[in-house]
Amino acid sequence: MANLLAASVEGLFYQGGEALPIVDTHLGKLPGVALDVPSLLTHTPDLYVLFMIRDPRAVLTSIHPKDRRQFWAQPARCLAVGQSYLSWEAHERRIDVRFEDLVTQPDEVQTYISERLALPMGRSFSTAYHYFRDTPDNILALGGPRPLDPSRVRPWEHSSTACHYLLSLFAQEPALAQLTHDLGYRE
Repeated sequence: MANLLAASVEGLFYQGGEALPIVDTHLGKLPGVALDVPSLLTHTPDLYVLFMIRDPRAVLTSIHPKDRRQFWAQPARCLAVGQSYLSWEAHERRIDVRFEDLVTQPDEVQTYISERLALPMGRSFSTAYHYFRDTPDNILALGGPRPLDPSRVRPWEHSSTACHYLLSLFAQEPALAQLTHDLGYRE
């Protein structure tokens, strides 16, 4: 449901005229890492956390990169991370970003992050993919570096299989439908 990102990506932000290096950073994409955010913020006074929030319907219908016939996310994990996030107090060093905003308004989101971190911007988020490494993990997970694609924001709407899966899942687990609503996703 959410990704934790507490990292400076080389070339995206600058300090003192120099690109911030990729040192003393932590990047975690696994949802379980998100459960540790309150503790990380409490015990690491210099850490800023960029917390990515995504519509649970999109998360639950993400396709498994190794088996395109299988959904990737575990409903129980999605629910646990989402409910945990909703229970946290706001924190001055936690920067919440909606995935949908990042994809549809990348440069505006970059400006927001830049202002929150008091760092001048470097490369534009909308063109940064030109500088990403074409690693085996990137190719598997994302199909490789590519431009942000706003048409991928609501993927379940383009798949009858995904729609039926969500209807069945929400009927079996009403807390997932409530989580979706509580996170501000209402349509």
